[in-house]
Amino acid sequence: NLFMVRVDQVITPPLESGCLPGVTRAIVIELCQTLGISVEERMMNELDLDDADEVFLTSSAREVQAATLDMTALDCPCAITARLAEAYTDLRRGEIKS
Repeated sequence: NLFMVRVDQVITPPLESGCLPGVTRAIVIELCQTLGISVEERMMNELDLDDADEVFLTSSAREVQAATLDMTALDCPCAITARLAEAYTDLRRGEIKS
């Protein structure tokens, strides 16, 4: 699933958009709430992605992985993406509870 960060807010398309209701997606949304990171489910388009500060993907195999767009240079290191990736790993290891 696709996520973007813009001005310290995580944004992901809603399930109605056709994205998969993945376990990793749900955990990341919950982690945002636990960590006090604003998260919103809303439709996105290419212009939104062009203005993103960070873009990341989630999946069971890749967990939380920073992504880049071919035509856009993102300002990395991606602090929120890294924070969520670390929290996801900690949760998987049983070091934090969601």
